[in-house]
Parts: sequence; C-alpha cells; structure tokens
Amino acid sequence: MFLTKMICLAAAALVSGCAPMTSGDAPVTAGHAPTSVSAPQDVALDALAARYVTLQLAIGAQEDGYIDAYYGPAAWRDAAEADPAGKPDLLARTIALRAAINAAAPKDAVGRRRATWLAAQLSAAQTRLRMMMGEKLSFQDEAEGLFGVMQSGDVPLRYGSKTYGPYPPLPDNIRMRLLSKC
Repeated sequence: MFLTKMICLAAAALVSGCAPMTSGDAPVTAGHAPTSVSAPQDVALDALAARYVTLQLAIGAQEDGYIDAYYGPAAWRDAAEADPAGKPDLLARTIALRAAINAAAPKDAVGRRRATWLAAQLSAAQTRLRMMMGEKLSFQDEAEGLFGVMQSGDVPLRYGSKTYGPYPPLPDNIRMRLLSKC
C-alpha cells in the first residue's frame, strides 16, 4: 500500500518543480513537459517526471490497488489504461526511465532531490513489477527494493524499557539461512 499511496505525491513532484505558468504558456499534456521552465535541466526533469507518472499509471492498470488515488490529468490516466504494454515491457521502461533520471544530474538542490525521489520510486516500481511477474524475493530484498530499508546488524533491539544489543552481524551462512525463510 505504501507504493500506491506514493503515486499521489508523484503529481505533486511533477508540479513542484515547474515554474508558474503564464498566459502564454501551453498546458501540460500527456507525456509532455511544460513549455516554459526556468532552466534546461528543469525541462528534462519535468519531462522525465511526466513519463514517471504515466508509467506508474500503466503499472496500476496491471494490478488493482497499485494506484489508490490519482488527481492528475484524465488524459494521462486514460492513455495509461489503454496502454497494451505487458509487465515485462513495463519493467524495461521502468529500468530505462530510472537510468535516464540518474543521467539527468540536475545541478540545483531541488532538482537533485526530485531526481533522487523519482529514482527511489522507480526502484520500488521495478521491485513490485518483478513480484507481479512471479519472482519470489527474500524479505530483505523486498524491503530494500520497495522501501529502501536495509538490514543492519548493529542496531539495538528495544523492548519496553530494555535495550538489547547492538549485536554483531551474523555470519553470512547463518544470515542467509534466516533470510531465506522470510
């Protein structure tokens, strides 16, 4: 559900990086960035963000509940629902879009944060698509892929008012056996 709720923020991410529209600006249309933006790198990132939203909507057409709310342009949703792409194609598009976002390398702090956020969301989409296609992931791989959470052996365990640990990391052979049972 976490990933599905994040799609609402996708439209906000797309809009938050855009310059205010003036009367001479063209509206955003499906798959296109605004025509008037402050810097060339913003145009590139806005176009990638628009592709991100339409890609997420296309993935949502493959799995009920993937998108729980969408408030963007109806044309984007309609185009995504009509997209005949299967899960393998959507996975390939997710990987390609993530590479394009990583290559965009915005120079300003806001652009870098947007690019980092979009790349993380695409990592989660990539993981979810792999799961939708039947791939079985360990709990750790799923948590890392969907939420960016990685296991650490040096985090203390707290139960009530008591703290236990930190414990040293488990030897690889034991850790792998435990993770394979998750």
